[in-house]
Amino acid sequence: MIELNKNGVFIQNGVPAAAPENFDRDAGRALTIAYSVMNAHNISDDPKLMRLRFDSLISHDITYVGIIQTA
Repeated sequence: MIELNKNGVFIQNGVPAAAPENFDRDAGRALTIAYSVMNAHNISDDPKLMRLRFDSLISHDITYVGIIQTA
């Protein structure tokens, strides 16, 4: 069954939970692991617009390289 949530869903104590209506998405986004990794390679002063250093885009996974080459 698919359930539509206007405010999104987040994981709380390992269980999906609907975000409250007054949930600050930017603050929540900053708490993710992906954001912390991307932000570590960010050279932009604008938090809404990340500019990543090229060294952060290398990978050993040939599938990832193939996706980048075809993009």
